[in-house]
Amino acid sequence: MVKYSKIIPFAGILLFCSCQEAPRAIESGVPLRFVAGEVTKTAFSDDLGSLFWTEGDRVGIFASREDVSAGVNYPYEVNRVSGAAAQLAAVSSQWQYSYDVASGSSFTAYYPFAGSAGEGNRFVVPVRVPSKQVQKAAGDRSHLSSYMVLKSAPATASEGSGEVNLHFRNLTAMVELEVKATVSSRFKISSAILLAKSPVSFDWGNLLLDGSSSDGGSSFQINDAQDSVDLSLSTPFALEVSGSKLYYTLIPGTHAAGSVSLRLETEDGYVSETVIPGGVTFEGNGVYRKTVTVDPSAFVPQGGSSAISWKEITSADDITEGEYIISYDFSYGDYSGVFLLPCTPTVKNPVPVEMSSGVFGNPEGYVWTLSGVTGGWNISFYSGDTRYYLAGCDKAQGLAVSSDGTGAYSPDETYGTVWSFSGTSDMQLSNGVTSRRAMPWIDPASGLDHYEWRMAKSDSGGFILYKKTLSE
Repeated sequence: MVKYSKIIPFAGILLFCSCQEAPRAIESGVPLRFVAGEVTKTAFSDDLGSLFWTEGDRVGIFASREDVSAGVNYPYEVNRVSGAAAQLAAVSSQWQYSYDVASGSSFTAYYPFAGSAGEGNRFVVPVRVPSKQVQKAAGDRSHLSSYMVLKSAPATASEGSGEVNLHFRNLTAMVELEVKATVSSRFKISSAILLAKSPVSFDWGNLLLDGSSSDGGSSFQINDAQDSVDLSLSTPFALEVSGSKLYYTLIPGTHAAGSVSLRLETEDGYVSETVIPGGVTFEGNGVYRKTVTVDPSAFVPQGGSSAISWKEITSADDITEGEYIISYDFSYGDYSGVFLLPCTPTVKNPVPVEMSSGVFGNPEGYVWTLSGVTGGWNISFYSGDTRYYLAGCDKAQGLAVSSDGTGAYSPDETYGTVWSFSGTSDMQLSNGVTSRRAMPWIDPASGLDHYEWRMAKSDSGGFILYKKTLSE
C-alpha cells in the first residue's frame, strides 16, 4: 500500500524517480518497463511526510492509439522500490504491454487497482472516496492512502528504451483538523463526522481514464454522493486543550461559509456539533488545515437535549472523576460564608470569592477537574496549553496553584498534588501531611484583614463540591 513516511522531508506529495536502465532495441513481445516518476504539483507540506510506494501496490494501466483502445485495465504491481522511486511489473503475462505496442500509444494509469484485468467499460474503472473512514488513533495518518485516488497524466514510451514514465497526481483532498477543547474535559471521542451541505465523498462511482489530463476532480463520475464523512477512531482520544489531530480524505469542492461542521461523538453516548467558520475549499492534490475549538459544555446525550446542572457533593464517597466547582462553608467567630476556590495561578494564598447563585450560570474561572491517581485525586485546570495543579505543603500559607506543583516555600518544603477527602470537611494532602487541610481562612488577631485559601489547622466548616452534570 502507498504509505506515508515521516522521516524524509519533501517538495511534493509523490516524489518518484525514474529507475533508469540501459536503452535496448524495441522487440516484439518484450515487456515495456513502467516506472513512477515525479509529479507536477506539490500536495503536502513537509510535516505530513512524503508519500511512497511499497512493494505489492497495484495500479491499473490503460493504453490507446489514435483514440482507439490498445489495452484495458492491465494490472501492474510495484516490484522494486529505491527510496521514493518505484518500478512496476505486470501481474500476469496475459495482461502486459510489450515493446511493439509502444509506438504511437499513450498510457494512463491510476491507483488503487479496481475491476477486472482486461475487462470493463473503455477507459472507466470503479472507484470510491468512502463516507465511512477509520483512523487508528489521534494523530495517525496511515489510513489516508487507503482512501485516496491517484491518476497519471498521459505518457508515451521514451524513444529507444521502451520505458514509460508515469507522473501521478492525487485527485482527492487531504484534510487535517486539530480539535481543541476550551477547557479540560472527561470526554473521549470515538467518532468525528465532517458534515457539509454539498458532497464531500461518494460510495459508488467511476474514474474516467480517457487520456485527458490528470488534473481536477472532473475525472470522477459520481453516482452515490454523500454530504458527510464519518471518521471512526479505533482508539478513542481524550478531548483536551492541547489538541488532537484528525485526518480525512475528501473529494474536491468549495463550500459556503457556515455550511461545514464537525460532529463529535463520545464513547459514552454524548454528542456535540461545531461549525467550521468561514468558507471552505477542499482542493485536489492539496491539504486543508483547520483548528476546531470545542466547548465541552456543549455536549448533550445522543437523541435528546440536555441541561447543565451542578450537583452538590458533600460526601467523599460520592466523588468521582469529572469537573467540579470547589467551595468551603467557613465559620469562625463573626466571620462566615461559603467561599469558592478560583482557578488562578499563584505561588501562595489564592484569594477566595464569596459564593453567589450566579456562578452556576457562568462558572468560568471556577471549574476544576478531579482526576483519580494513586492515593487520591489531582485537582487541576487548563489555561491555554498549560495545566495548573492545586498543590500544598505543611505550612500555614503553603497552598499554591502552579504548573509544576510547587509554591512559595519550594525548594525548602516538599509540595504535594495528590489530595484526599474525608467525611464532609477534610481536604488533605495524601503525602503524610495530616495536621493541615486546604480551606479559606482569616485571622484578625494576627492582623490579617482578608480571606485566603491556605493550609490551616482549624476544624471550622467543611468543603462543598458541585459536580458538573448533564441531564436530559
